[in-house]
Amino acid sequence: MLEYLESGDRGETADADTSDLQTQLRDLLAPLATRHDLSPDEMSATFINEWFPKILDASREDYDRYPVQDPALSNAAEVLYASNGFWATVSYRVANALRLMKVPIIPRAISGFAHSRTGVDIHPSATIAPGLFIDHGTGIAIGCTAVLERNVNLYNGVVLGTRSKPSKKTNDNSGEVVKRHPTIAPLFDGPSSEYAREPGLMFHI
Repeated sequence: MLEYLESGDRGETADADTSDLQTQLRDLLAPLATRHDLSPDEMSATFINEWFPKILDASREDYDRYPVQDPALSNAAEVLYASNGFWATVSYRVANALRLMKVPIIPRAISGFAHSRTGVDIHPSATIAPGLFIDHGTGIAIGCTAVLERNVNLYNGVVLGTRSKPSKKTNDNSGEVVKRHPTIAPLFDGPSSEYAREPGLMFHI
């Protein structure tokens, strides 16, 4: 994976080490065999063949934005070996794929481990398009209903979630329900429906 992120060439990298990864994933999923319609072999094959290439491509787009967005970056290798935000996002993409495959427990375990190592808390059910840039990620939390479109920048302390107060209707004609976290509501002066909408929060830059 590191070779692909650095070179952008997935010709050989997509097949490199995937056999070992599939074996490790199968062993990890084995205790959950009775809790899923697919066998561990089928789940691991589905992940490698259908989801892993998408994870690589999305992570490549994430990676490409760091040298552009971070003026403090000395070289691109720092992204791969020293960026908490980047690796929190990679961990999310793996957890999200497993979540969409309806694998129990493991997606939340991955997100919890990533949170403990990076300081960035991303729920595996969040929807995050490629090109996410996270700088100074300590304290960032992205909730399960958050929706981030392509090429979003996030900085430390931002919480993308919903509050428990009754939600309000928007002023437009869409009839959608708006939910905002109090830490981000003051940042925007425009119509609320431009920034947040059910089922979560949608941000544009």
